[in-house]
Amino acid sequence: GENWEIVSIPQNAYQYKDLQFVNENTGYLCADFGVLKKTTDGGITWEDKSLSSNHYFTSLFFLNDDLGWMIDMNSQTLLKTLNGGDSWSDAGLNNVHRMYFIDENIGLVTTYNGALFKTANGGNTWEVISNLQYPGSVYFINENVGWYIMNTTIYHTYDGGITWQDDQHFEYTSIKDIFFLDDNQGWLAGDVGFVATCDFTVAIDEAIVSQSSMSVFPNPVSNDVEIKLVDGQVKIKDVKVTNLQGQQIMHFSNLSETNSFNFNVSSLQSGAYVVKVTTEQSENMVKLIVQ
Repeated sequence: GENWEIVSIPQNAYQYKDLQFVNENTGYLCADFGVLKKTTDGGITWEDKSLSSNHYFTSLFFLNDDLGWMIDMNSQTLLKTLNGGDSWSDAGLNNVHRMYFIDENIGLVTTYNGALFKTANGGNTWEVISNLQYPGSVYFINENVGWYIMNTTIYHTYDGGITWQDDQHFEYTSIKDIFFLDDNQGWLAGDVGFVATCDFTVAIDEAIVSQSSMSVFPNPVSNDVEIKLVDGQVKIKDVKVTNLQGQQIMHFSNLSETNSFNFNVSSLQSGAYVVKVTTEQSENMVKLIVQ
């Protein structure tokens, strides 16, 4: 981003509404009056894929050169293409506001009345999984973890959108977009030049101490894991397991007088967790990888 050059884009739209590239060569532009443009050479030339002028395209989402979706605000419907925009079909949803697809099968759509729809078969069928009352945009990093942007507030889900928690409210800005590089680091952008960033692992990594005082085996783990203190005279009092967002997943308290503790993690989803072990003398934390 240090240097930019202007590329020539067809000027037959009053205002382009969305832009997406699926690789360094193939990209799409959509606009009002049914305008849709496609490039296969990185934006040097653009091919006209426009539909009739009674459409008003506000956003698009492509997973590869062929598979994509587009929202028509005039009809408030979701359209789907299987051939790179050559033809489109109705994806079977009305009152559509925003969309996000995790892969070719799993997608989520918000509506103007605040309903959140989910598909597990590429849009062939849809079901309502929650109702957030007001329209917003949705962004997921996997099938379970995602965010819902509603004006000045961002909500977070850990169960695929079934339940939501109020993460943060920004009093002086309206949030417009969100992007996560991975399941740890992300950014928000909003009005009046607002940009915010978060890194879920920073505080955890800074707090984790040397594991020389205890062992965790096996790690990675898929079933039973054992925590054992090196000093046999020190006793474990409490064990907590949290995800990288700090949400408590497991808690074992009032443990018996022992310097080791075993528990099962087979019910946990694959990923990274933090185990906090409280002893008579100190608190120790260690990352645990669940396979």
